[in-house]
Amino acid sequence: MNPIKKLSKTFQVISTGIAGAAAAGLKALLSSPNLNSKISTALSIIAIPIISEGLSIGFQWLFEHNRLLRRILLGGKFVEGTWIEALKKGDEILSVGVVWFENHEYGLKVHGFNYDHAGNVNLHFESKTDLLTIEWPFVSFAHTVSSHYSIKINEGITHIHFSYRGNKPPKTYSASFINAGDGERIGLEGWRLEDKNDLEAIHDPSKLPEVLQKWVAKKELSSSQKRTMQLPINNTAQS
Repeated sequence: MNPIKKLSKTFQVISTGIAGAAAAGLKALLSSPNLNSKISTALSIIAIPIISEGLSIGFQWLFEHNRLLRRILLGGKFVEGTWIEALKKGDEILSVGVVWFENHEYGLKVHGFNYDHAGNVNLHFESKTDLLTIEWPFVSFAHTVSSHYSIKINEGITHIHFSYRGNKPPKTYSASFINAGDGERIGLEGWRLEDKNDLEAIHDPSKLPEVLQKWVAKKELSSSQKRTMQLPINNTAQS
């Protein structure tokens, strides 16, 4: 289930409970010899939906406007932030992207840019928020793709699988996408960008290539180490 919508329903349940308790207190407060019992009961009944709705709106507003609160409540399902994404074919990294995951109407908005290794923009991509589903740890959405070199806009489907870190926000994901008419699904890998210097540098065209190259080198080193560990060991005695 979408963890954000699940929290929204929890807010509503809590609001209703608080409203019920407040209405009972109001009824007790209004219980007096001079006040008709039917009137006090009616007032308390009217108060329940008003208080409940007010509290629910308040909770929702705080959740929507406070990122720290979302991070605390979502815990290991909090994915908002800036990510570096590598577009891969096998073990080869073809290009690198910078992706932003943002809170949007009890869901997510995903958008970013794809670059070549020199930091030149290849294309811009963005999720269609009305066609995005979250079934944790999977996020799927329809996307639009616009090339930096053409006015043509393409569409496709992206599937993301976030890593598990218990109650801590994920730091990696694996993903794939396919564009209409391509007929080939392309693999992606993403890493959360947390270094303050890197987060500032990606907005500076002169520093962006350095950040991208650093992450490509880090990923290629990691892949090389994995391949080395998987090599068969030859125990044949040498003469």
